[in-house]
Parts: sequence; structure tokens; C-alpha cells
Amino acid sequence: MKKKVAVFVFTALFALAALVGCGKADTLKIVKQPATDFEVAVSEGFTLTVGVNDESLVKSYRWQTRKGNSKDGYEWVDLKGDSARKKTLLNPCVTSFDGGDGELCYRCLITDVNDVVFQTETSVIRVTDADKFVDLITVGGYPLKAGKTIDLASVGLGKGTVSLNEAGDEAVFENAVLNLANSVCDYTHAFNMTFNDYQSDTFTVKINGENSIISNCGVDYNLFNFDFRENSKCENVVFEGDGLLSLAGGKTAINANTRVTVECDMIFGKMSDEAASGISAYDIIVTDGVRIDADLNGFLFKTVESEKMKEPGGLIYGQIVIENGAVINLTTSAPAQKGRNDFYGIAAAGCVSLRGATVNMMLVADGKRFPDGHSINSLSAIFSKGEISLFDGSRLNITVSSSDHDKNFIYSATIMHVFNNIGKISIIDSEVSIKGDLDDEDGGMGAVSAPAVEVIRGNLDIDISSKGDPIAIESWKGIRESNRFLIADSYVRVRSRSTDGRRFLKYCVYANGFEMTGDSTLDIDTDGVALAIFKQVGTIAPFDKNYKPTVLDKYDIFPSDAVINRWYLDDVMTGCPQYETVYAKGETENPIGRLIIKTKS
Repeated sequence: MKKKVAVFVFTALFALAALVGCGKADTLKIVKQPATDFEVAVSEGFTLTVGVNDESLVKSYRWQTRKGNSKDGYEWVDLKGDSARKKTLLNPCVTSFDGGDGELCYRCLITDVNDVVFQTETSVIRVTDADKFVDLITVGGYPLKAGKTIDLASVGLGKGTVSLNEAGDEAVFENAVLNLANSVCDYTHAFNMTFNDYQSDTFTVKINGENSIISNCGVDYNLFNFDFRENSKCENVVFEGDGLLSLAGGKTAINANTRVTVECDMIFGKMSDEAASGISAYDIIVTDGVRIDADLNGFLFKTVESEKMKEPGGLIYGQIVIENGAVINLTTSAPAQKGRNDFYGIAAAGCVSLRGATVNMMLVADGKRFPDGHSINSLSAIFSKGEISLFDGSRLNITVSSSDHDKNFIYSATIMHVFNNIGKISIIDSEVSIKGDLDDEDGGMGAVSAPAVEVIRGNLDIDISSKGDPIAIESWKGIRESNRFLIADSYVRVRSRSTDGRRFLKYCVYANGFEMTGDSTLDIDTDGVALAIFKQVGTIAPFDKNYKPTVLDKYDIFPSDAVINRWYLDDVMTGCPQYETVYAKGETENPIGRLIIKTKS
């Protein structure tokens, strides 16, 4: 009998212990608040830790920071780095822009197993020198000083090393695999250089071996960021070496307020549907033999205007130059941004030049990725405020398309566009192929648009269509004396189609001046107006059977019974501009659409 009582008592005690969880708490409590009200200087770091009574009751940690200001209001936003999801938040280095108003604020949201959220007190950190500029280089948020090396594995950012030489003018990436998902937050740069008083002409980034940098922490900031301030003398950032640099994520992979020269192979990738671009700088030079492969949601290259452009004797900023033997393959989709945006593959504040290079570009605008009411203002594969020039056997292949949108989506698409009054597009000893299909209600597509277009000892092949007004070649805007469409010892083939019928009386080739020399052919096939040569602005000039041609009569025209006459577009253009164009014999109401023009043998 006693034995049975003992068993009963033991069993009861075991059940009671199980009921109270063997000493475990049944409710989560914060037992340690993160430190608050302390000071940190720029380039120094800090940690914040929260303590709970029972880790087994924690489902997740989420650290947040406060952004905004007292005038516009504050908001709490999630930090997305690895340590932002742990009990201890690590910020290895405070940068000058972190402090803003001289104060950093953090808090932690702790979700328990029952999805109840607990909130810590706000940790307030004062940045003692937030208003001072501090020269600083960081790698993944960690300070990098001259003569030092960061082992990425030792700081939990990946593997390989990044080092800085004693002179402070060369960083070396040695088989570096840097994953910014393991950094503290979504605004951590892979490499950030901010200098006010940098005295070297060039800063070099040497790429040895296989190097990969990934940021899926967000797209607000750049991976490589070179911020040289007004007292700096740096004119060039050079990426060199025999290795490969792969960059994915970030708003812009490489951002520099100076020239960027690329002397090593690169790969650019995207991490989401949001904007992710390649290189933004004052000048961009891609040197001989370099290969760049990119799959992005944004531009590959963009040069920006600078006050230095206005300085007498200063550098000519805004150029994009792609040198002999370089090969660039770009596939890019319009990022699903709100509002009305411009979208480019390559955009230059100055000139774009290809010298013996090969560039393959595919731009896609998918309407399904855009919310209703948001659109693309203009879409260009190559946009220049200077000139676009191809020399020495360059090859340029461009495909532009849009799809799956039943509302106004793209206002206009001009594939090669020079936006000024005196610039030109020159294709010299080179080949260009352009294909475009704009599936939009009101958008118009243009293949080549510039004050002057020249094809000299080259080939130009254009095949475009759109629901709007497809214009293959346009060379009339700007200073009239400089406007012309020149074909010299070249072959130009142009095809344009409207996919919704003749909603507009379209012209395929539209030019102020027109000239063909040497052994040249212009082959046009369109459902609109094949060729319109600008004549004058004045009174309306309807068809006149006694008209004496002055431009096109210098060439052999097929069909041979075609009639040259004047014609006008008073429903499209103001001021009654007049043209010389080609009509089929006996059908003088409508200009001809299928036309071949050759220089006289």
C-alpha cells in the first residue's frame, strides 16, 4: 500500500511540474531595455541589446529606426540587416549622414509565439560631431583605414578580403563575396568613400579573382559610393584587374561624383522589381576588351551634369565612351515606379561614343508591373544631350518593346535620341540594327531622332511598329542650317508599321535636308508616308501636277513611275510646313509608302 502511495505522489508532482512548465514563464516580459542617452562619434560604432525573461517565447525580433524630422513628422521604419532580426543590434560605424539632426533613435519590436508584439523603450543616441564632415571609408559598414585589411568572414559579411594601401589611394578586393543582407541595415554601402580633402588624381579599385557583392536589404542606397567633396582633387575612379566583379541590388551599383573608368569585367544584376541601375558618374569610360553583362530594372550608364562642366579649362563632364573590343550586353525592364518617369538604357549629359565596340540592348516595358495611373513619360535606349557617334566597326543592336497595358502607358519612345539643337547621330564604318514594338494606345515610337543623322560607309536597319505614330528617322529639329539626313556609301533599310490602322497620317523618314552620295541606297517600307523632305513654312501648298522637284530628282527612284511633289501636314504640324515627297502615279492624294532611292549610277 505504501508503495502505491509513493507512485501516486511522484506522478502528481511530475504533473504539477509539467503544469508550471518546469520553471518556464508562460508570458514574455522585457527584462532589459536597450541602452539609451549615450554619445557616439562619427566613425565609431555601437551595439544595442534587449533582454527577455524566456527566449523560447520569442518568435522574432525586429529593430526599427526613426526617420524624418520634427517639422515633417517622424516615422518608424524597419532595419533589414541580419542583426536587425536578433536580440543584439550591431552598427559598426556611424557615418556623418546617420546623425542628420545629431540624434539617432532605435527601438525593438518583439513578437512572441502567440503573435503578441512587445515594444522596447526608445534608445536615443547623440552623435557628437554630426555637423562635422569626417573623411571615411567603410566596407559593409565597417571602417577601413589606410594599410588595413578587412576579413569579411571575421565580421560575418561573407568571405575574402578588402584592403586599403598605405597611401590610401588603392582598395583591393581579393575573392570577396560580400552579402549586405548580413549588414546592420538597408542603407549600408558595400564600399563607401566620403572625402572632403582627397588630394590624389585617381582612386583605384583593384579586382582580383571572383568577387560578388549582393544587397537584398533594400534599394535606397548605392553599393559602391564615391562621394568626393569640393576640396577633393580626385578626377577618376578606376576599376581594374584581371578578375570579375558581380554586383546585384542597390538603387545604383556604382555612384561617383567624378569620372569612372572600367578596366575589368563586370556583371550587374537586380534583386527585385524595384529600380536597380548600373553606373552613375560625371564621365564613364569602358576600355578595350572589357565585357559587361547586365540584367537590370533601370539604366546601365548615366552621366550627370556638374558645376565643374562650367569651369574654364575643367574636365568635359558628361561623356560615355565605350572603347575598342568592349562588349556590352544589357537587358533592362522599366522599374515599377509611381508617377510619370523617364526610362533609359544609357543616358548622357554629354556625348555617347562607341569606338570599335559591340553593344546589345534589350529594353522591355511591361504594363502589368505598373499601377493604374502611372506611366512612362519617355523611353529611350540611348539618350544624349550631346551627340551619339559610332566609329571603327562598332555594332549596335537595340530591341525595344512594351506589352500588356490597356491604358495610356508610354507617352513616347525614341530609341536613339539626341536632345539639343545642334547635335547629331553619326554611324561611320559601323552597323546599327533597331527593332521596336510599342503596344500602347497613344504612344508614338521613333527609332532615330536628332537634328542631323549621318550614315557614312555603314549600315542602318530599322524595323518598328506601334499603335501610335511610328517615325523611323527624324532629323529636322534645331538650327535649320545644321539639319540634314546624309547617306554616304551606305545602305539604310527602314520599315515602320502602325498596328491599329492609319490613325495618323504618319511619315516614316522626316528630314530638313536630304543627301545621298557614293554608292548608297535608302529602302523604305511603310503604311504611312515614306519620305518627307522639309521645304519651308508658309502658305499651304496642295498637290500641283506642274511642280518642279528640287531635292529628290537627283536620285534613281523606284517605282520608276513615281511622281515627286509637295505635300503638307496641316493636321499634325502648325504653321503649314511643306514637304517634298513621292506619290504613286495616278494616286496623287496619298504619298507612296514603298520606296527605294539609289544614287545615280
